[in-house]
Amino acid sequence: MKHLEITRKILIAAAALCTAAVPVLSYFFTQEAAVAAITAAPVLILFGCLILLDYLHRRSTDDLLESLTLLIESLVDTRAAAPFPEEEDTLLSRLQNQLLKLRAILKSHLEQVDQEKGYIQSLVSDIAHQVKTPVATARAYCELLREDGISDSERRNRLDALQNALDKLTFLTESLIRLSRQESGLIHLSPAPVDLGDLLLEAIKQIYPRAREKSLKLDYTPEPLPDVRADGRWAAEAIANILDNAVKYTPARGQIAISSSLLPSYVRLDIFSTSAPIPEEEQAQVFARFFRGSASAGQEGVGIGLYLAREIMTRQQGFIRLTADPAGNTFSLFFRRTENCVQE
Repeated sequence: MKHLEITRKILIAAAALCTAAVPVLSYFFTQEAAVAAITAAPVLILFGCLILLDYLHRRSTDDLLESLTLLIESLVDTRAAAPFPEEEDTLLSRLQNQLLKLRAILKSHLEQVDQEKGYIQSLVSDIAHQVKTPVATARAYCELLREDGISDSERRNRLDALQNALDKLTFLTESLIRLSRQESGLIHLSPAPVDLGDLLLEAIKQIYPRAREKSLKLDYTPEPLPDVRADGRWAAEAIANILDNAVKYTPARGQIAISSSLLPSYVRLDIFSTSAPIPEEEQAQVFARFFRGSASAGQEGVGIGLYLAREIMTRQQGFIRLTADPAGNTFSLFFRRTENCVQE
């Protein structure tokens, strides 16, 4: 733009010199003023046209910059009207439409970020408040257990109450840890060949005590499985999150069945539970962050277990699929087989 302005000034100066030089040279060679005047007339007209074109160009540029300024102001202030007619198929109108779409996208993202930020703040505050109760309960029952002369049955009752308080505290702490990992981006996976059977047994051990408390029937027959490409620690957590979800929402004396099948590129792990079928309108959101369905009323949770499971599976070339039918829900985890992995 700077070079263009300099070139324009040079051309105008050159045209002015030519305009002055033509009559002078005509008079010098002819020694007649009339000839010089006649020769100068068209040159003056051309010079005037050049000045007029330069003025119109600068005026057009100023108008364009003013319109672009109005457009930018309309993007900043959502109440301002768009300066260019939207029905016209001009370059400026197309630019305006694209910028307006970009503004709408950015606005939507900012609103989502603000909403999630407010939810996280409320969630952390709520969890921090809930921590006080189990801590106070645990402290009180520790003092009661120190009393002399209490019966064995009373001691067991107090130990059970202490255990419940500690379980509550553990759940709240794990929720905060998961939330912290998610928000600070601490999920760093290092996929390598691992034994899927070992990962599954490790995850089953984590949920078995809670399943036994609810008298759930756990059907699983260990069988040899090929190695899959996964981060062992995080993959086990993904499986445990799905199993924990199944235990949480399956009614007492219900059933959880685990099976596997081999596909050309994947090992499929199916986790079926006799929990209430997830409604069709909620199935597309079940893996969204902080989403809690209609069945979660009265259940502890923050809505990040399934979201983390999906993130873990996606980052190691796998995926999760949900299938719901009248008998219950089936979460299928697809792990990439080692021999079919694409090296990153």
